[in-house]
Amino acid sequence: MLDAILGLFPPVYWIAGGPQPLVFGLPSSIVYFMTLALFIAASIVAAYWDDENRGAFGVTAERVAARSGGIGG
Repeated sequence: MLDAILGLFPPVYWIAGGPQPLVFGLPSSIVYFMTLALFIAASIVAAYWDDENRGAFGVTAERVAARSGGIGG
């Protein structure tokens, strides 16, 4: 939810959009978008890992081997 708020809320970008403030030599708007992209990507990876740990995908090596008649065909 926080990803959507930060990504779709323009006033945050407008505040960071000035050309003057620099962070590590880059305009703060570029740093804002890079940080936002990393945050969203990390959220997607965390959600994937959580689903994988819960067994949401339901595909295991044993099931694949059972469907194909064993390992090696």
